[in-house]
Amino acid sequence: MLSLDRLNSIVLYLRRGARNLAGLARRLFARANGITFHVPAYQLTTYAVLFLLSLGGFLLYRQYEGTEGEVRETQRELAALKQSAMDTITSQRILIDELTKTRKDLNSLQQSTTDAFSAERKTIDEQSKNLSRQGVALKKSEASAALLRKTLDDVAKAKAASPAPVNVSNALLSEIAPSVVKVYCAVDALSGSVKQGSGMLYHAFANRAQFGEYYVQTNLHVVSTDDTSPARCVIVVYPDYSNSARYLLFNSEAYKFYNSAFDIAFLTPQIVTNNAFAGTFSDLARYARDESKSPTCDSVSIGDHLSIFGYPAIGGETLTVTDGIVSGSESDFGTRYLKTSAKIDHGNSGGIAFKDSGCVAGIPTFVQRGQLESIARVLDLHYLFTVTLK
Repeated sequence: MLSLDRLNSIVLYLRRGARNLAGLARRLFARANGITFHVPAYQLTTYAVLFLLSLGGFLLYRQYEGTEGEVRETQRELAALKQSAMDTITSQRILIDELTKTRKDLNSLQQSTTDAFSAERKTIDEQSKNLSRQGVALKKSEASAALLRKTLDDVAKAKAASPAPVNVSNALLSEIAPSVVKVYCAVDALSGSVKQGSGMLYHAFANRAQFGEYYVQTNLHVVSTDDTSPARCVIVVYPDYSNSARYLLFNSEAYKFYNSAFDIAFLTPQIVTNNAFAGTFSDLARYARDESKSPTCDSVSIGDHLSIFGYPAIGGETLTVTDGIVSGSESDFGTRYLKTSAKIDHGNSGGIAFKDSGCVAGIPTFVQRGQLESIARVLDLHYLFTVTLK
């Protein structure tokens, strides 16, 4: 657009040009025709200015139309450029959204992959643990099977029971014998070696109900393993001590005890499966001795007569009863042991020692051998329960 100063300059220029043009026109016409014009100069100037203004306006209008077209074209180009920019921005936004979505999808896929890998790793770990447990269970089962086979082999070698000494009544022998059991326990978890001992099968009431309704009392060294693995034992019950061909089998895993310093432990009989000689809970109820019928002896003195029931490793394929007198006592780590002249061998450990009155003196535990004779040790149960464990 033209500024006001520029427009004034143009008008002034046109007025001057019109004045000069009017003067020129008069002179030309006067010379040509010999005519003198009497039109005032200002009118001619005015007409010239009007003419020039019209011409200038026309030229300005034509210039305006051209400029307006250029402006419109420029506006259209700007609009097209703006639309193109908007389209570009929109495309970029769409691309950014797609990239964001792709990134989220990748993160989600990465997380899913990580979770899947973790789950797979967990599954593999669980499977490894299961395989390990199954391997341990298999080894344990094989060891238990070997233990059971060893037990059956040893039991099958049993002969007729040893005759009872004359100073043990047949009534006491018949009453006690079915409750005196033979115990086979694994030496460790893998070797397959077995050790033999004895035990007393009880029906628990109030005194030691924490060991189960039925339990076998024996020595701790009979059931404990060399490698501290869980104990695995087979318990053999002879319903009739005079018939070694008839016996019942029970399993036992682990054991309970008071303290490792006290050589006493308790097994819980469990039912054996898939075996013709397997005992039942009814058999346990029939042959377990009631605790109330076997109280511990209130006192045991030197010279008292003792009868030892058990299954020694040599000659103990069946129940063996030996006897002797109490020859003294000794203490070891707060535990009292009775010394006796009764014969005790390996395998008798865990059995039972009775006085003639029928009370329980203790558990045959170990023997101290000399060159000419041996002195056996019996764990004094009355002292253990009433003094040591109080």
